[in-house]
Amino acid sequence: MNENVIDEYLDKEKSYKRLKEEFEAHKKLIIAYDLDSTVFDYHNTGASYEMVKDLIRKYREYAYFIVFTSSEPDRYNEIESILQKENLPYDSINDDAPFIPFKGRKVYYNILLDDRAGLNQTYNELLKHEYPITDLVTIEKDTLSIEIILLEKYRDHLLLGLDVTLLGSKKICCKNSIRRTFTVYNK
Repeated sequence: MNENVIDEYLDKEKSYKRLKEEFEAHKKLIIAYDLDSTVFDYHNTGASYEMVKDLIRKYREYAYFIVFTSSEPDRYNEIESILQKENLPYDSINDDAPFIPFKGRKVYYNILLDDRAGLNQTYNELLKHEYPITDLVTIEKDTLSIEIILLEKYRDHLLLGLDVTLLGSKKICCKNSIRRTFTVYNK
């Protein structure tokens, strides 16, 4: 056995690369997330889980969400109330996406956010994933509005070197926002 070769998906970069390839191929991810101790303080410890909840909200337009929980179906109404109160997107609870062509006992997802299943790594992989920036059409008029999808790390260099000026730059600094409309004009 070659000790220099590790199992393929123990390599964090390989895992991230697969996630990125799946997003590029389908323009959407299937994100499963656990409820208790991942986005909800079931044990009343005072934890907020805001970082995970914010990340899930940021992917709202780019994912099909499955709440993957060990809770019994009689708790699903309570779970839906919690998710609505927290403004957390979800498409199903413990069920596959309807567009998945195969069915099995295990719910299919591209990535799982779960306090008992490598939450740190999967959270960071989703955080690292660069949201696609909407096609920035050639600016032929003096002014026009465009919609830009941004990750917080792009705030300081939003248009990444394009020769335009932003008007209303306060919108750039809106915390926890990924979609904003900006007016730009040619220099």
